[in-house]
Amino acid sequence: MIKLDCNKLPKTTAQVFHHILAKLLYLFRRTQQDIQTAVAFLCTRVNHPDSDDYKKLTHVIQNLRGTQDLTLMIEPGDHPNWWVDSSYAVHPDMRSHSGIIMTLGKGAMYNRSCKQKLNTKSSTEVELVGIDVQWDRCYGHDIFGSARIICTYDNYLPRQQEYHTTCREWKGLQQ
Repeated sequence: MIKLDCNKLPKTTAQVFHHILAKLLYLFRRTQQDIQTAVAFLCTRVNHPDSDDYKKLTHVIQNLRGTQDLTLMIEPGDHPNWWVDSSYAVHPDMRSHSGIIMTLGKGAMYNRSCKQKLNTKSSTEVELVGIDVQWDRCYGHDIFGSARIICTYDNYLPRQQEYHTTCREWKGLQQ
């Protein structure tokens, strides 16, 4: 959540914010993929950070310090699994955020988190846009053979999978 009444950071602190965030961008691409969503959100705030954003940055660093002994584990599996999820209106301009992750057994082989470019009217529409935006990533990785697409939904949408025809299970891309 973004508070509009927070104090803007002084110029020197804003530069420190930007410098640390640049280091976190490097870090999450190489080792700490679990901080990707938080870093992506903070990157949208880098031009005009406030004290609330700085607090969020300190939470990310505290998380890194608490999980520095965890290692990135990757083990092979039978086929890739894809998960796509979206969050409704989490940015100040009422845009939503969506992400995708692919596993080949144990451990994330590919992940992406991004701000949606469309404004949507409901959380259901956000899920559809998220799947549509991220679908090309799933489709582009057909070299791995058969894939299984698994979408996550909120608990209050129990029959959502029937509604989405684009989210389905398929075995190979046979044409």
